[in-house]
Amino acid sequence: MVSAELFEFISNMFAAIYNNTIAFRNINVIIVSDLTQLSYVTDSLVFRSSVWKLFYSLFLRQPHRQQNQTKFYNILQNIHLENIIDEIWEKLQRKY
Repeated sequence: MVSAELFEFISNMFAAIYNNTIAFRNINVIIVSDLTQLSYVTDSLVFRSSVWKLFYSLFLRQPHRQQNQTKFYNILQNIHLENIIDEIWEKLQRKY
């Protein structure tokens, strides 16, 4: 996970390289991330950065890779959110 400080540093580097004071030198930037995937690097979360407010967030809510396997998808989601109940452990142990 990128910290707010690193995110702002990257933006400032773009501005310095192009001799511009506008965040990310006013170029189009696409950031792809799963904000719940990794532990935080520091206490400063990237979405608390002053530069973050310049971005428009899109949230993908529908699975595509496991769209025909809802039980498997639900297991993955629970693991992803660190909500591993006994039922999930039992299913995983039976499978493997």
